[in-house]
Amino acid sequence: MKPRMLLWAVALIVACDVISDACELPPVDPPPYNTFHSWVPGPRVVLVHIDDDFTVNPAIAEQYLRGVLNWNIWGLVDCSFVEFVPAGVQSFGPETYPDSFRAPVGHVYIISVPNLNCPNGGCVLRTNDQGRTVGAKIMFDPAVWANNQNYFVGIGYYAWAASHEIGHTFALNHHLPAPQVRAILLRPATLPRINRATRMRTTRVYLHFAML
Repeated sequence: MKPRMLLWAVALIVACDVISDACELPPVDPPPYNTFHSWVPGPRVVLVHIDDDFTVNPAIAEQYLRGVLNWNIWGLVDCSFVEFVPAGVQSFGPETYPDSFRAPVGHVYIISVPNLNCPNGGCVLRTNDQGRTVGAKIMFDPAVWANNQNYFVGIGYYAWAASHEIGHTFALNHHLPAPQVRAILLRPATLPRINRATRMRTTRVYLHFAML
């Protein structure tokens, strides 16, 4: 068995163990992890669409997609049971750029938006239903993603960027409140505290997969 396949098998076993020990449906709201704004509890399939602008370099499109798909394990752990599935490449026009446009229910759009006013050239807009996520539009500015492509591909930047943005749809913020001020989505090792045992196990799983 290939090492990566072995890691996937171990991860699924651990995730199932976490579910049996810690899950309640719908998710509870243990501070500082606000699961009220995570995805509507499923199971549900969410289709992931990639802007054809990214296919100028297929490695970029592949990394953006992988960054979202890696969160399928977290969908198990946080009890939302969301499953992201590739839906292929799509052409998105300027009508999708304004903040007023949201992805339809059950879809994630990863699109290239010029002159995007977001930190580090990327951000996400959630489609909500009674406070919970039901869809998402992830946007990246070509002024950022289209430069230094070989370097960014080499370090896995695009996978990280998409993984970071889709993480917000699971109600993960950048920092915990004081006195526990530490990054949540900047480093995969700092995960939300559901309870001590759950956090330790999910940290080990997420370390393997969030940045692959």
